[in-house]
Amino acid sequence: RVLARGSYFAWQAIFPPVPPPAVQQSAKPAAGNAVSSAPATLPTPDEIETSRADALAEGGARLPIRSARLHGSIALKGARFDDITLARYRETVAPDSPEIKLLSPSASLQGYFAEFGWLGQNVKVPDAGTVWKTKAKEIRPNERVVLWWENGQGLRFERRLTLDAHYMFTLEQVVINQGAGDLQLTPFGRVQRRFDDAHLQHYAISHEGPIGVLGGELQEISYQ
Repeated sequence: RVLARGSYFAWQAIFPPVPPPAVQQSAKPAAGNAVSSAPATLPTPDEIETSRADALAEGGARLPIRSARLHGSIALKGARFDDITLARYRETVAPDSPEIKLLSPSASLQGYFAEFGWLGQNVKVPDAGTVWKTKAKEIRPNERVVLWWENGQGLRFERRLTLDAHYMFTLEQVVINQGAGDLQLTPFGRVQRRFDDAHLQHYAISHEGPIGVLGGELQEISYQ
């Protein structure tokens, strides 16, 4: 652990983090209706815990993922990446062993998911409870899938998703502003994983908690 800490701080000293420039996000493709970014607070995760199978069964409609390397689905409610298994990797050497579970719903005991979205003030944006629409029947390699949702205030939110022949998803977030004025939105993305104490005791880590560069300085906030 001491060696890990030493290596980490040495790396920080030699290669100090550079704060990213401010980004202005435009509401393309609707010309003349700019949407700029503004800081806001990310939503909190769900707290309900149940089995993975029950969480998948109770989560509403899903868009299946069909590829030679990945199986699973995306929940249309919230449009979360929360059900992915590795088709070529098994839990044991037995050929009929279950596939390795990579992502699981947030409501499950071992929740591990990725989600994306927007934050804004005085504007209705999609959240974890939003049910997205799509014309696609499933997600297949190299075929783009479009999810969309309209907020009733002149904004159409789209998520354009493509899976390659291996394991990579490409997600493009688009906001089409059909209203009369400009709005401020901040895009976000996060990956969250839940551990219980029985799993945490097997991990040797040098830091536990949020980490980021704020105001040009490295911030490490401990959960303890």
